[in-house]
Amino acid sequence: MKFWGIFLVFVTITPADPLASCRDLERHGKRSESRACFQKFTGDRNPANRAEAFWGLGDTASAAKQFEIALKQQPGDADVRVRFGRLLFEGLNSADAEKLFDEALKLDPKNANALLGMAILASEGFDQKAVELAEQALALDPNLLEAQELLAKLALEDSNEAKAIVEAEKALKMSPAALDAMAVRMTVDFLNNKTSSEWESKIKGVNPTYAPAWAFAGHILVLNRRYEEGIAHYQTALKLDPTLQ
Repeated sequence: MKFWGIFLVFVTITPADPLASCRDLERHGKRSESRACFQKFTGDRNPANRAEAFWGLGDTASAAKQFEIALKQQPGDADVRVRFGRLLFEGLNSADAEKLFDEALKLDPKNANALLGMAILASEGFDQKAVELAEQALALDPNLLEAQELLAKLALEDSNEAKAIVEAEKALKMSPAALDAMAVRMTVDFLNNKTSSEWESKIKGVNPTYAPAWAFAGHILVLNRRYEEGIAHYQTALKLDPTLQ
């Protein structure tokens, strides 16, 4: 199972996002506070916001139902389709996720997040088109942090450490709290036989329980046939977050 797909739950948040504060708490590992924040939106008048709230609480079935309601009420909203697609992708329903991303792009050909969704899907199949799609997303939205971090992860997955570092540094310039970019830098250190990395403490400084960072390290080390080390990092990830799938 590819744990590093979990990384891609976080999205670039705009000031207009009413759940931004909830996501920020989640990103910093403040789980009880983030759950309380998401809970407040489960009764929101907007079904898309209710969907996001249930998703944040881990109730994906309720989130999917609310997204379906949102689609009926807002049939021309490309962003609702993108977010619903991301939820379905997280639930391993890639076919329906791709359909929703495609529908979003038909409604809005310049929707950067829809292209990012396509890039993520392509990356799961080790499709080189993932890089092209992520670059297209960034061209449309130069501040799309997740797309930049994806490029860094894809470069390392392709065994191009130098490029991975460059792409990760670009992400860190966008946000000094770019956890996935830090995970790339940490993993490069592990690949170079460092038993510890300065990036471990930097990651924990942002989110002390950010398990996907170690899951990604495990994924890359296993790809490099360093199975024992990779498994050890997977175990660290599961200790930090036993719910990681």
